[in-house]
Amino acid sequence: MKYGKQFEQLNEEFPEEWQENSIEYKHLKKLLTDVVEELNMIGLNKSKLLDLLLRKTEDTHIEYVLDGPLNQPQPRLIVQFNDNDSREEWLSLYNLQKGSSGLDAVTASTSSTSNKDLDKQHQDNMEEIFTDGTDPSNKEIHIPLNADAKFLGALTAAFDKLEALQMVEKKKFATQVETLCNAITGVTGPSAVNHSTFGLHKKKTNDLYAWREIFTLWVESAIYEGITESSRGERDVESAEIRLNAFAAEVVKRGLGDSRTMKSKRSRQALDQFLELNMALLEIKKFYTANLEAARKILKKHMKMTALPTDSFYSFAGVEGSALQSATSSKNSNFGWTFYTISLPRVLLARLTETLIPIIPSIDDYNCLICQEIAFKPIRLNCTHIFCVRCLVKMQKRGQSDCPLCRAPVVMSANRNNLDQALVGFMELYFPKEVRAKAKANDKEAQKEHMEENGIEDIVRIRSAEGTFRFDLSGDDSIELLGDRIIESAPTLDKHTLSLSNEPRGGETQLSSLSKRKLSDLGIKHGDLLFASSAKVPEPAQSSSTASGTTSSLPARPWQLVKDHPIDAHWFRQSGKIPRQTSSSSREGNLNTLPIEPYDKEYQAQQNIKHLSFHAYLRKLKDSNPPTSSVAQLPPLEELDFKFKQWVPNAITLQVQEYRMLDHVEFSSPGLVEGLLNFWRASGLQRFGILLGRYAPYEAVPMGIKAVVEAVHEIPQEGEVDGMTLGLPWEDQERVVELAQNAGLEVLGMIYSDLSQPPGTQSPLFKRHKDSFFLSSLELCFAGHLQNQHKLQTTQSKSGRFNSRFITCVLSGTQNGGIDISAFQISDQGMALIDADIVEPSVEPSTLRMKESKPGKYIPDVFYRYKNEYGIDVKKNAKPCFPVEYLLVNLTHGFPNQSNPVFKSSVFPIENRQGFQDQSVSKLISTFLPVVSESTGLGFHNSDDVDLESVTNEKKEALCDILNDWHLIAFLEPSGMFSADESRLALKVGINRDERDLEKLLKSSSWLNLMAIAREQASTQAANAQSLNEAEDIPHDVLAASEQTARQEREQREQEQREVDVSPSDREAIENLCSFGGFDFEQAKQCYLACEKNTEMAANLLFESM
Repeated sequence: MKYGKQFEQLNEEFPEEWQENSIEYKHLKKLLTDVVEELNMIGLNKSKLLDLLLRKTEDTHIEYVLDGPLNQPQPRLIVQFNDNDSREEWLSLYNLQKGSSGLDAVTASTSSTSNKDLDKQHQDNMEEIFTDGTDPSNKEIHIPLNADAKFLGALTAAFDKLEALQMVEKKKFATQVETLCNAITGVTGPSAVNHSTFGLHKKKTNDLYAWREIFTLWVESAIYEGITESSRGERDVESAEIRLNAFAAEVVKRGLGDSRTMKSKRSRQALDQFLELNMALLEIKKFYTANLEAARKILKKHMKMTALPTDSFYSFAGVEGSALQSATSSKNSNFGWTFYTISLPRVLLARLTETLIPIIPSIDDYNCLICQEIAFKPIRLNCTHIFCVRCLVKMQKRGQSDCPLCRAPVVMSANRNNLDQALVGFMELYFPKEVRAKAKANDKEAQKEHMEENGIEDIVRIRSAEGTFRFDLSGDDSIELLGDRIIESAPTLDKHTLSLSNEPRGGETQLSSLSKRKLSDLGIKHGDLLFASSAKVPEPAQSSSTASGTTSSLPARPWQLVKDHPIDAHWFRQSGKIPRQTSSSSREGNLNTLPIEPYDKEYQAQQNIKHLSFHAYLRKLKDSNPPTSSVAQLPPLEELDFKFKQWVPNAITLQVQEYRMLDHVEFSSPGLVEGLLNFWRASGLQRFGILLGRYAPYEAVPMGIKAVVEAVHEIPQEGEVDGMTLGLPWEDQERVVELAQNAGLEVLGMIYSDLSQPPGTQSPLFKRHKDSFFLSSLELCFAGHLQNQHKLQTTQSKSGRFNSRFITCVLSGTQNGGIDISAFQISDQGMALIDADIVEPSVEPSTLRMKESKPGKYIPDVFYRYKNEYGIDVKKNAKPCFPVEYLLVNLTHGFPNQSNPVFKSSVFPIENRQGFQDQSVSKLISTFLPVVSESTGLGFHNSDDVDLESVTNEKKEALCDILNDWHLIAFLEPSGMFSADESRLALKVGINRDERDLEKLLKSSSWLNLMAIAREQASTQAANAQSLNEAEDIPHDVLAASEQTARQEREQREQEQREVDVSPSDREAIENLCSFGGFDFEQAKQCYLACEKNTEMAANLLFESM
């Protein structure tokens, strides 16, 4: 791309007022063409002019001269001669004589219709030249260059406009810097600490340290100018932009722009202004560089096309000096242009640096030159040099009398009168943290010196179950020595599991993990009180029996023995921060958009998110502790445990759980739910299933997790009208879970129906709502037990376990007469209460009952809070009962917009539905028969008929579709036809549809045996079909009469049977059985009475007898 086009595109990125004042590169290029034509018309093309300018003889000399004011340069050529012969020879040689054929020839060869005015102008120039040179004594010829004057005038005018624009932008930038300076001063100066009206307390909103870190980072980034010896000087635009982006990214990474480090909203706004100001400075630098390059290129093109030495007048543009500079006249020494001699970005950067940086004093300017820490308390010697009081005391103790800087004998004479009180107050205002740290260090060092001078060692206090002990130790002693001293004083403690903590309970650290470390390195100092504990010491008999064995390595901590779930590992690798929304007018790459933390309360409220996600909650806990603290090195989560131990547990206050272990439940296809609903619609009985699926990120909630349900496995159960009986764990549980894992699935939770339809209505009953219950107390306890069995394994909990992602889904009627799913989890407090056997279901489904204490089992006090009728927050004892809602966490649910389930087929009967949908080998064969019987190569016709290449793609897909059915796959191994490995292979074929796996399955012995049975079943079906065809040969009137007679006899028999003495309610139940399965009334009655009038058992017995 040519530079003119490139410069035009670059100009479009700048503001409109900048574009109007930019260099008109294309216009200057056209004027340059006129300059070349002018020189050609007077016979001075580039090569001739270059020869004349470079040639220096005794006879002839030529110079290029600029006259006139700076804003209207008048260029001309001056030819000097030493004698007339040389003059005439030069004129004749270069066709400059008046009326010569050479001039006419040049004019004729270069003129055109469009250049008539220019030709006339050149003729006038010739007249002027020869008029001035008619005197034989005149040894100079002056040749004015009018076209060159227009070119240089246009360029000069462009420089004038750019200089005016620079002045405007400089004033605007200075105003913005001043505004920013006032804003930063307001949030970092001493006035930023607000006092209350009555002076009772202070509210600290000072962001001094955040801004000091920002300015330090900004200076160290050296965005616009290099500060090292190797990179000193102004940076180019690309380097500056890269460094500015890196600076902004580091600000975000350190969290310098969020509410944790910047408490004041005004301070955060000032940071946005500071970043915007840097962006503005970068834009000015881009504009400056683009116009500088345009000026350099147009002047370089001027020299290249004309050979006129303009570099001597416009050296600012970066054109290097050439040999032509010697051909310029000395008259040019005062002519030149000052535009860009001083870089505008550098001027603005200096203004920004000189104005902002002094707002926040640097700690380096107030450090003691001896200890290189803040000089607190500052002692100003009589020589005016300043040192901290500790360094001065040390010098006086050593007998050093001379100042370390100027060697003046002023050290020994210094006393408290030399303390600079004004500087003390300044340091306390602008360096409060450093002052406190220095004062603490000074006290510690003074105490240590005093103890050393008096021969006193450090005293460490240890408190254990056997009492409190005092040990005299030094900071250089090892932690092992302290451990030995503790075991000597408290022999009931176990040396291998001995732990210390700063608190009476919690935060213990085993001494074995701190081996070979000094007490001073661990921060243990004089006067510290530590709490010692350990596991129980083994019995003497046991210890003696193992004394001869080798010592075993210490066990790892619980959280080190577990592995995080893949979905948790995914979020551990992510920052989780939310990009802030930007306006449509903001430029791409704008740096004033700091991301939001995933636990930000304002964002949660704006998005109507009631619960934090688990990982957002985890991030909140981690961010609440400084990374360098000892607490931050331990897992932030702790598993709740309300079980009775040797001490009386504290009272429990129930609180709404702040977070959710799972944020959303997604059913991969509606058919998963329809299977349960169809059973209820057909039988009126409830159904239960285990949810199998996977976990995935849920983008609707920051760092959210959703459960994607891919299959519902129905375990052995007995459904009832208002409940069900389950057998947990069921016999086949281990096999089903393992099979699901081979499909990349795991147990997610459970789902069951709670549906009833009152007589005479068409809609299910709406019975689960805020005025009744969402989950009954019995269901809550059942769900809590299952969640305790499926606890999450995590490295973020001290016990390696925390809460659970097991979910409970209920199908029930809605207020508008429909059916919907409700999804819940039991809170961590609910799980702990159930695990400790503190609560139990009550008669009222909406309340839980507190158990009573008994010998050996103490039930702690439990409280919950609620607002009374006056809106006052009241704390109430949970005994004897409390609402179940305090232990519930509700989840959202839904279906994907584009369904793509793992299992797309649901033709095969569902498991454990005896009498309703029986699974059998015969039905398994019937499922495959339509595909295998119509195709060769699938092993159906004979055992050697296995050739996958002869099977069409349509049949392969149809076979894979049949195998893509969870209920069919789960039945293969229990059917006795397939082994566990072959069942897993069939599962793999149905999901992945790999032809190699399909061929392996077709060649297996189980498949060939199944096909052999299929051939026999197909023959039997063919024979039955033939018998039916033969029956069609009987005349229709004979068949009709026979059927009518049989029907009359059956109706008469049923009428007689109905007359048997049964109650109206029993007769209604029997008729329902008949209509439900098309059974004979007598048969239904006998089964009903034999099953002691149990409708469900009678229905199962009738189905089994079919």
